[in-house]
Amino acid sequence: MVFRSRSFSGPIFPLLFITLILLGCGDPETRFEQEMERAGLLIEQGQYDPAIEILNDLNERFPDRGAVLFEMGRAYEGAGVGLFAALYYEQAGQADADYADSFFTSARFYRAEGDREQALAVVDDYLEQYPDDAEAWRFSAELLGEGQRFQSALSAHLRAERLDGPSRNPDYAATMGELYLDAGNLAQAEVHFQTALDDAPGDRFRALMGLLGTTYRQENYPRAEEILTILNEEFPGAVESSALAIAQEQLRIWRMQQDELDRQIAALENRPDSATAEDTAEGEAEPEGDSDEGEEGQTVEEAVVETESQTGGKFAGLDPEPESDSVEVVEVEAPEPEPEPPPPPPEPTTFEKAVAAREEGDFDRAVPLFWKAVQEDPEDDVVWAELSATYLMEGDPENAEIAILEALRRAPDSLQYTLSYLNVVQQSRSHARFMEELENAYTRIPNSPDIVLAMARAYGQPGGNPANAAYFYREFLEMAPSHPEVVAARRELNALP
Repeated sequence: MVFRSRSFSGPIFPLLFITLILLGCGDPETRFEQEMERAGLLIEQGQYDPAIEILNDLNERFPDRGAVLFEMGRAYEGAGVGLFAALYYEQAGQADADYADSFFTSARFYRAEGDREQALAVVDDYLEQYPDDAEAWRFSAELLGEGQRFQSALSAHLRAERLDGPSRNPDYAATMGELYLDAGNLAQAEVHFQTALDDAPGDRFRALMGLLGTTYRQENYPRAEEILTILNEEFPGAVESSALAIAQEQLRIWRMQQDELDRQIAALENRPDSATAEDTAEGEAEPEGDSDEGEEGQTVEEAVVETESQTGGKFAGLDPEPESDSVEVVEVEAPEPEPEPPPPPPEPTTFEKAVAAREEGDFDRAVPLFWKAVQEDPEDDVVWAELSATYLMEGDPENAEIAILEALRRAPDSLQYTLSYLNVVQQSRSHARFMEELENAYTRIPNSPDIVLAMARAYGQPGGNPANAAYFYREFLEMAPSHPEVVAARRELNALP
């Protein structure tokens, strides 16, 4: 019996191809990548619903994958469903650190949907990962300002300005002026509005309105009147339709009072004093008739007095003394000129008055004086630093933070200001925020014994990291063996668990 072999040359290659495909589809990761690619292509083509179906299936089978959640956010963004886009972008950042930048995108969508608090929470998560993003700090400041948390909004703006560099960014000066005005800090509001007026032409109207508000509330009516005149010339009708309409009316009344006062003063200065003139004329008129005056107009009594003075008196001729042949000349020394009194001491400056008031414990007087000194020289970092110290002594760490940030913006390399800032943040912010700022300071100034010691003490607190604390304590002791805190630092190191 002869067996003939059956030829499989025909169908063998299709079968192998199908087998390979099935084997490939059997690998979960390979299939995951294929479906992700397909979903991404559908999103690019604008086919959002089928893309969302694929991604939902993937999310069930591969939960907490940052890539899937991020693509879900993209799909819902394209479909115009902002709330779901915000949710999935946020989840992507939470699930995978590689997608932490999606927090900022999520925050924008939450804000667009009207959820300011969630937007603020999510942008804070973003800033923990990216603390050097000035745009995100501005975004946070805007949210805080919308929530009328003016001090926190100002702090966020100042963080952004530090990242911008030593010069103030005029694009945000008007916004910061409005925040200072809302916070009741008229002096600093005026500084920022003036910056906007000088350097931000696009914000000219906001700057002028802000200056009108600050000068009017400070009762600087002449300056307010000047600004009102400019506003009425350049933006006619704008003031009448604003909240400052009452200021315009009050300034009009003030101007009428000033004009009336000037008129009264001018009338008093120009009126002839006729009554006084008549009295003077009557007193000078000479009486007619007999007179005791001599030929030259002297009275008899005046003539007798003059004669006595020349002859030695009424009885000088009764016992005359012989005249001496020689007259002894007595030299009289001229008196020495009295020394000129020393010049009066110079009038203390506004800054010196502020420091003196603070030393007396009179913070109600010291703080306004410091702000006046700031207005006199806004770029003096020392004045800002001392203002911060005054606020801190007064128990106002939020304003202290704003002032020390202004000092740091003008002197970013100052170790003293950096340490002062850390001290303020430690009192005004959460421990996590303080640690973030402390680590940033250590990154910038790693060779400072004071910052190294601050790192050691921060990590050495209860619930901290004793291993890290011990490392920084040893670094400090090696770096600064003669530092006044060495003994205390060694004791704290030995007390670590």
